[in-house]
Amino acid sequence: MKQFFKAYGLPLLVLAGGLLGALLRWILYTTGVDDRGLLVNFHFAEILLWVVTLGTGVFLVLETTPLQQANKYRFNFPRSVGPAVCCFAAAVGIGVTAIQTLGASQSTLTLVCGILGLFSAVSLGFLGYCRWKGVRPSLLFSVVICGFLIVRLICCYQIWSSDPQVQDYIFPLLANIGATVACYYSAAFSEEDGNRKLHTFFHLAAGYCALVSLPYCDSFIFYLSVAVWMFSDLCNLTPLPKQYRNRE
Repeated sequence: MKQFFKAYGLPLLVLAGGLLGALLRWILYTTGVDDRGLLVNFHFAEILLWVVTLGTGVFLVLETTPLQQANKYRFNFPRSVGPAVCCFAAAVGIGVTAIQTLGASQSTLTLVCGILGLFSAVSLGFLGYCRWKGVRPSLLFSVVICGFLIVRLICCYQIWSSDPQVQDYIFPLLANIGATVACYYSAAFSEEDGNRKLHTFFHLAAGYCALVSLPYCDSFIFYLSVAVWMFSDLCNLTPLPKQYRNRE
């Protein structure tokens, strides 16, 4: 029962928390805006949203701390069709986002962001193929995706920095940062030096923030793709059998 919770209960509870957070954020922007178009201070939906977010964060820290062993790729990412299909779907979403970025490009930085997004879509699709076949990929594919996420974060922050309402961009900002760090820890597994605790924490934290971002964000397709990718790309959350601990 404990192993079942680790493998399925942990991500499902965070997923439920993200959906609840998204509902609260939708309620906030639907009922908590004054006649000037600004959010009302201390709106009940915002207070509850931060309570859910804090609770989810504490829950993640407590539940991922025991994930200390098994840093090898083979044990953590066996051949699996479901995660591969989700990875393909996320790759399509990233590709669509990249095309939209190129179409709206008004600077060299956004042009670079769009081009990197196309390469990232291809890389993510290849990572899905590797998961389908049970093959350990090169870390270069995760590095390409990290590069895209960093450049996209810079592009977005140029817009967010002029917004006086933190609530408008805080969850998209955290989702971008979380996905970048999560991708870094995926790259570490490609080099047989992964960290299950941090990999799981940042994947689920980024997935949560991406879900909460959906009701009011700059790119619905991008954050939906991030959520699908983060929740489906988890490492093995069950304890490593004792007889395999010296040969993961």
